[in-house]
Amino acid sequence: MRVSLGRPTARVLLGVAANAVGKAWVLLIQLASVPILVSSWGASGYGVWLMLTAIPTYVALSDLGFGTAGGVNMLRRVAAGDLSGALCAFQSVWLFISLISVAILGLASGLWLVARDFSGLAGWHDERLPATALLLVTYSLVVLQMNVMNMGFRSIGHYAQGTFLLDIVSPIEQATVLAAASFGGSYLACASLMLIVRVIGFIFYYTTLRRAAGWIRFGWTEARASEVRSLAKPAIAALSLPISSALSIQGTVFFVGLAVSPAAAAVLGTIRMMARVPLQVVGLLTRAALPEITVAEAHKDKLYVDRLVYLNLTVFLLVTIPSAAALIVAGDRLLFWIARGQMHASTILFVALTVNMILSTLWGTVGSFLLAINQQHRFAAVYAATSAVTAGLVYLAASKFGIEAAAIALLPMDVIVAFTVLHHWFRGYRRYDFAEHMRVTWRLARAVSVKLAPGQSS
Repeated sequence: MRVSLGRPTARVLLGVAANAVGKAWVLLIQLASVPILVSSWGASGYGVWLMLTAIPTYVALSDLGFGTAGGVNMLRRVAAGDLSGALCAFQSVWLFISLISVAILGLASGLWLVARDFSGLAGWHDERLPATALLLVTYSLVVLQMNVMNMGFRSIGHYAQGTFLLDIVSPIEQATVLAAASFGGSYLACASLMLIVRVIGFIFYYTTLRRAAGWIRFGWTEARASEVRSLAKPAIAALSLPISSALSIQGTVFFVGLAVSPAAAAVLGTIRMMARVPLQVVGLLTRAALPEITVAEAHKDKLYVDRLVYLNLTVFLLVTIPSAAALIVAGDRLLFWIARGQMHASTILFVALTVNMILSTLWGTVGSFLLAINQQHRFAAVYAATSAVTAGLVYLAASKFGIEAAAIALLPMDVIVAFTVLHHWFRGYRRYDFAEHMRVTWRLARAVSVKLAPGQSS
């Protein structure tokens, strides 16, 4: 039996639309969260919330690496009509991740029992913080289950539907947090609401997947240890990516909070959120194109792969360059407005984080191409090593020279990782063809100009 995946171009466009809707909601909630949470908890209180939610969030996003690697494997098998093999990949990944999730929950519960306060950290003493942390870990494990289910949506060509339904839960969660905080809710109350909304979303998500593809189901009858072993290498590499991101993104905020103050962490976290908006915009196309790259590689359609790659690089240039200029010129005014006059930052900080944004968007885009074919191990180790070193440099720089030095300390990592990723894709895997890149860019420009011309339908 073979599953019809539909037209590639239509799937990419639907995926971009689904990503755009999801990211728009997230962006609106993020913009609203800063003034609301700062007003409710103060800048320091908001900084503590950022620090508290950092690690559980990335545990959930990571899907322990096997969701990413298994998703590529599952997509290849569905494209070849091997549904039994695809179900084997799905159940093997689900069972493995579920067992690890039980262990994580047990460890978190044990830590909650023995670590009831944070009195060693000035300004953090609150007996409810350990309970809040435990709830956030539990929440992240439910998100982990939904990420596994997303493998199923991607494999049957329903990337847009799966992404839309997955992304819609997050803004609903954050809206409940903002409402609770506005009415005086504590960290514990906000974490409880996040967990409740996520569990409801989980039930609806699984029901929708079963209706779309009844052959995909939770269970262990088709799970095989050999399947898990075959995915180990790309999975470990995939796992290292979000862990490294946690160190370089959320970890930076956390260490600045420790070295300077929670208020400084709030400033850095807010600016990084602003600076990462272009990366999210570029990712609208990149994430939608990844399943298509996987399928095209399985069918040996190198021409289509190259066109998708060059299209993504063109969008990268069109988005990041204007965004960088706007952020450097007007970033501080925007920060002042978002935080309702309670935050301010220097031009040096904005310049450093803008350069960081350009480099990370570049290697993140090209690195995604390697991820689509389970070749992430070619740069994962370098990213992991440099992010670990960078975390230490950020703490030392922040404690001795302040927040600007911490931002500058991020740059060497992105230079090294960008060089590694570009080398492995364009020298080790695909040759860069400037003429073809220009042809793809010209066709894109012509298509946009036709759509924008007077009298043309939109």
